[in-house]
Amino acid sequence: MIAEKPPAKPSSPPQASPGEARSRGARGKPMAKVKWLLALLAVGGALAAAVYYLVTNRPDLPSSGPSGPRYTLAMALNAFDAGAMQKAQRLAKLLLTLELSDQDAAGASFILGVIAAADAERLWDQDQRRYFRLAARYLEDARKEGYIEGREGLGTFLLGKSLLMSGNVEASRPVLEAAFEVFPQGQVEIRRLLALAYRDAPNRDLDRALEHAETYLADEALNSTERQQMMLARSQILFVMGRFDECEQGLAQIPTGGETGVEAIIVRGELMMRQASDAAKSEPASSATAMAKTSAKYREAIEILQQAQNKGTDRERITRRSMYLIGQCYLAMGDGAAARDQFRRTRLQFAESDEGIAAGIEEAKLTEDLGGDKELFDVYAAVLSAAGPADAYHNPLLPLAALQDRLVEAYQRFLASESFDRSVKLASMFGPLFGPDRALDLSAQARVAWAKQIELNASRSSGEEAATLRTTAEEQWHKAGDDFRQLAAL
Repeated sequence: MIAEKPPAKPSSPPQASPGEARSRGARGKPMAKVKWLLALLAVGGALAAAVYYLVTNRPDLPSSGPSGPRYTLAMALNAFDAGAMQKAQRLAKLLLTLELSDQDAAGASFILGVIAAADAERLWDQDQRRYFRLAARYLEDARKEGYIEGREGLGTFLLGKSLLMSGNVEASRPVLEAAFEVFPQGQVEIRRLLALAYRDAPNRDLDRALEHAETYLADEALNSTERQQMMLARSQILFVMGRFDECEQGLAQIPTGGETGVEAIIVRGELMMRQASDAAKSEPASSATAMAKTSAKYREAIEILQQAQNKGTDRERITRRSMYLIGQCYLAMGDGAAARDQFRRTRLQFAESDEGIAAGIEEAKLTEDLGGDKELFDVYAAVLSAAGPADAYHNPLLPLAALQDRLVEAYQRFLASESFDRSVKLASMFGPLFGPDRALDLSAQARVAWAKQIELNASRSSGEEAATLRTTAEEQWHKAGDDFRQLAAL
């Protein structure tokens, strides 16, 4: 979704929520005010920055010396309800360093989660995703211990939104459904979020997505921006459903000059890519007519997609999406070199994004196909570094299972080409995405294959060369044994 809001410095950098188990204890005071927060989450631009500054420009914490007051959850909640967010945040962080009851720890986590979600609203792209991920961790801690009285509705709503906006789409759906029941004042916004959650992979439910979208659009109180954004989402849903005429009709109702209009260009490009794909299927693939039609459609799609680049407030996200899809166009056209170069540009420019990671995998395979063996391993290493751990990886363009499959295929191709050192190095980087057991098992298998090949080479040699090879093989057997011992110890 595109929203008009400038980047701003959040109240604190992201950090992991604690989530320690604690003994049950006292309950916090009921929430007195949430209107200021809902207003902050709804407004954008300079107004949001001004509101945030006014509610956070409060005196610092009281002294923590022997004569100072004892820190309590009630103090943090009072500051939170008064809109003194920096004070509430510092108190909540301090409380989590103390011995607390589970309920008080949940209250402190709730405060930090709400503040992180508000910070995320003022950021863009990957920074926004990181802050929503942090908010989700804090709010999940609060949920597990039980929201303090009066806070369940807001906590559930923001947890569902934070899961969705951080890319954990599937996990967000039941939470947002629950929020619809316990947070009635947010039902219009929740319906919008549910339309997006059911629209996106994995395990889409497009009928439910469309139902939520159309119910949301029936609300006469929507402003023009809200209506245009949902018209775009509805068109995206219809596109995935294969209802292309209705998709085009919806896009035609979106003004071309606005923020949403820029993103609508991407959908128009995808429609043209679909037409190109259909043209390729309409006649024998080897016919000159089919190839000409297909290439013309894909080139038209590329021209459309290029129009979206470097436009709009959220230009980075739209540009990288456009660049990735252009790479897919070249790939479908059979121009491997152009596709590889396009995917490489996308990866280098947007390394940690969903598009950058998916582009990197495509680039690596095309590099291999085109004989660029020298830089091949570095591309896979860059993708693994950008992807991070499995529990934080959510990429609709290349889901976790698909990424793992592509990486294992690369590992196996290294083995088949007797590039054993690169197989071992690649497997050694698999831990965060595959788990240490799978990484050790693949490393051990590569070392065993390596040792056997060296022994075979030794059997075909003689003298000092054969002796050196047998020593090298023995080293690999020992290292494989080390891998298997570590695996057994897990």
